[in-house]
Formats: sequence, structure tokens, C-alpha cells
Amino acid sequence: MGIYVPQPIKPPTGSELTVLFWVVVIIVLGFGLVCLYFGYRAPADRAEEAAKLIRGGYAFIAGGVVLALVRRYFS
Repeated sequence: MGIYVPQPIKPPTGSELTVLFWVVVIIVLGFGLVCLYFGYRAPADRAEEAAKLIRGGYAFIAGGVVLALVRRYFS
């Protein structure tokens, strides 16, 4: 066993950053869809929590769409 010498970290390339960006957008959209699913499937006695989930779901979806459109606009 030798001594570990850390190598310098190379900065990410443009294509790596693009892939990371789209993964983040897909995750944000996925959170939105999951919130909508559970919000609309909630029982009637939990209407207040369901409304919060639905509102959050639409907010996540809107955020993902805005991120994607801003990326398209600036590239």
C-alpha cells in the first residue's frame, strides 16, 4: 500500500454540465409529477394537505419548464 496522492481535478466539460443540467430538470419535473399524483389521490379527509401537494406539484413542474426554457434561450 502506497501513499495516496490526490490528482488535480479537471474542470467539467460543457457536455458534462449539459447532462447534469438536464438530469436536474428531469428530477424537478419528477418531483412535480409525484406531488400531483399523491395530491390528486389523497382521501377527502386530507383535502388541505392534498391542495398543498397539488400546488407544490404545479410549482415544481413550472420550475422545471422555466429552467428548460432559460437553458434553451441562453444556449
